[in-house]
Amino acid sequence: MRLFQNTEMRVENLEMLENGGVITSLRVNVGAFFTKVRKMMSRQSSFSVDTPLLTLGVRGTAFQLEIGKQQGAVAVNEGAVSITRAVRLDEGFGLERWAQDERTVQAGKRANAGETTLVENMTKQEVDRLQATEKGLLETSRQTRVAALKTRAPKGLWVFIIVGYLIFIAVLKPEPHMYIADVMAMRADFFAAKHAHSATDSPRSAALAQMHIRAGNWDEAREEVKSIIENDPNSQYGEWAQRFWIEMEKQRRRRGG
Repeated sequence: MRLFQNTEMRVENLEMLENGGVITSLRVNVGAFFTKVRKMMSRQSSFSVDTPLLTLGVRGTAFQLEIGKQQGAVAVNEGAVSITRAVRLDEGFGLERWAQDERTVQAGKRANAGETTLVENMTKQEVDRLQATEKGLLETSRQTRVAALKTRAPKGLWVFIIVGYLIFIAVLKPEPHMYIADVMAMRADFFAAKHAHSATDSPRSAALAQMHIRAGNWDEAREEVKSIIENDPNSQYGEWAQRFWIEMEKQRRRRGG
């Protein structure tokens, strides 16, 4: 939001709902401001602006409001703004009554509120000026976020380093005198030894080899059969693997591979 000079604004209500919605209500007595309201995801969310002349209801739009003592104007750049104002109707014979005048101002239009409310198209100069205001607002917001990130970045980096170190200590459990590289090498050797092929892996390797053959993955099948021959040659799986290897070699020579 961008406030122009001599603007009197007050936050009447700012409420966070349990479903994540937000209710925002502003009061502007005099002055002008430009704002861009994001599209609201919750139906219970609302953004309204109350002035001495009219009331604005917004659900995801970019607009500018100018309000004075006798007249006001609403220019919409994106989305739509609903405006409501009380008008006095003369019924004759000295009688009068009040009624609600409701209008919807679409993008590219401007509502002028004086004695009556007139909605008309904005000129190209007005549209360009409004878009320039929005662009400047977005750039200011971006610069503010970047500055905030630069301020918080060192703290966030230290938090990341500390958390990473704690995870390293909890998972790898190094000795007090060991360097990180030594610990990683030790854990790698432990993992390799734990997952080395043994005789109990032969049934699994035999099944995988046959599955690879059916899928046409000959190289993977050769690796599984080879592991059985090298690690479990004297069992029935080892004998099967040696026969299977001979058949695969015949097939490979036929295929010229």
